[in-house]
Amino acid sequence: MTEFYKQFFCEMNQNYSLIIEDDGRVAYAYLLFCEEIIGDLWLS
Repeated sequence: MTEFYKQFFCEMNQNYSLIIEDDGRVAYAYLLFCEEIIGDLWLS
């Protein structure tokens, strides 16, 4: 179950956004362009 989920949009180009997801054990970041994931990162 996801404990934290937040989406941030780029002020200069709303087509780009960043999602931070934390399930209490690990956290992930996803870079999106037009709602498609174009990059991801595991945050420890």
